[in-house]
Amino acid sequence: MQTAIAFRNTLRTALQGAGLQHMPFIDVNAGQLHRLVGNYPGGNHRMPVCCKVMRDAMLEQDVILQEPKA
Repeated sequence: MQTAIAFRNTLRTALQGAGLQHMPFIDVNAGQLHRLVGNYPGGNHRMPVCCKVMRDAMLEQDVILQEPKA
């Protein structure tokens, strides 16, 4: 089962990789992040956990470009 720790570690790896490449920004897509961690798409996905981890990691200058309607 995907845990917040797995999503957090995978997100951190992506962000660190962008930093090492001196990228001024990185677009992180929840679906792509979840696919890296596993079990998405599928009936037992953990998209709410993935999205919470992404929101919790946001900095003041970060922006949500697109999200589903509530």
